[in-house]
Amino acid sequence: MVVWQSPEEAIDDGWRLLEAAAGDPGHPCRLMALATICVGRPAVRTLVLRRCESSTRQLHCYSDLRSAKVAQLNACADAELMVYHPQRRLQLRASAVSTIATEGSLCDDAWSGLDPRQRREYLDCASPEPAEESAARRNFCLLCFSVHTLDVLLLDAQGHRRVQGRYGESGWASRWLRP
Repeated sequence: MVVWQSPEEAIDDGWRLLEAAAGDPGHPCRLMALATICVGRPAVRTLVLRRCESSTRQLHCYSDLRSAKVAQLNACADAELMVYHPQRRLQLRASAVSTIATEGSLCDDAWSGLDPRQRREYLDCASPEPAEESAARRNFCLLCFSVHTLDVLLLDAQGHRRVQGRYGESGWASRWLRP
């Protein structure tokens, strides 16, 4: 069991966990729950964490530009993301502001990293011809989440521990909270 000596250590641990998840397809925290607001009601779905940059507080996922989640994020850029590591009994919640990228080097690099099967998922039909790849690319987007609050919760029989970090002008400010 991890025992944090300070709130800052817990926040750093949370970012390390997200970075490891983004780089490992088998990591238990690779799948994230994304919560948005849809016509005044919450909507939750699962996304694959593709990239994490703790230095810039960025989390990246892929989506189809035509999806409901993209429409919801266009209407309200605020989002909540959550992962749970079952072996560590650790939950991370990230409050973020989203942007949707359809072009640029980050989006192009993400697209070029997809194999043909993954690219087909962005078409209207199941078996694309080579000429249809440009149509698939038009439907691909990168969801970029700028994290401003990270909440780390450790569930432990000896006592749960929770820390919240908020990013502001002077960097991260972290504090212990009641679980």
